[in-house]
Amino acid sequence: MKHFINAQLGSDDFRQQFAAIRNAFLLRIEEAASLMPSCEFRACDISGEPIAWVWNAEVFQNTGVAGSLVDAKGFAANMINSGMKFAFGTCQHDGKEIIWLTTWEEPEQGPVWPIGVKILKSEAHDGVQIGIRK
Repeated sequence: MKHFINAQLGSDDFRQQFAAIRNAFLLRIEEAASLMPSCEFRACDISGEPIAWVWNAEVFQNTGVAGSLVDAKGFAANMINSGMKFAFGTCQHDGKEIIWLTTWEEPEQGPVWPIGVKILKSEAHDGVQIGIRK
């Protein structure tokens, strides 16, 4: 879903509206996780290939492939703050409840999920646009 902000880029009002939109999307991730209490979070790239995305402060890089809700919200917030498009999708795979995360930017099309994974429900943050919705 494309989100609209009716404020000048860089203004305090823009930052507040942007934060409200981002935080509402992060709540959607929490809601999805609450319906899957034993889920793990995984991420994939724009080709649907699983990636290491969980930050490891000890080695100062992403090393983990499965993360928590806290990891997922941090990852989503960082990507959205960077202007990326972001999506999550729920599935059950190999007896596990998984919420997949992915991110992309123009001109790439997304979301793309791993081969063999059947996404049951997904939601996307398709960026923000300045102006009034037409």
